[in-house]
Amino acid sequence: NYNTIIMDEIEIISSEENKTKVQNLSIEELQNYKSELKEMIKFLESEIIKRQDEKIKAEKFFQK
Repeated sequence: NYNTIIMDEIEIISSEENKTKVQNLSIEELQNYKSELKEMIKFLESEIIKRQDEKIKAEKFFQK
């Protein structure tokens, strides 16, 4: 786990500290990190869609 998500705190991957860490990773570690980031992006996209759906449902409910 190069980046840990905690409920109200997300470590930003572009921070200087993380850039330094990435520069010190091997090719294999970089590939693994890239895979983890891709999975995180999928998760974030899913969360966005889920929340947009919930928002639409709530708006429709309160329009009645």
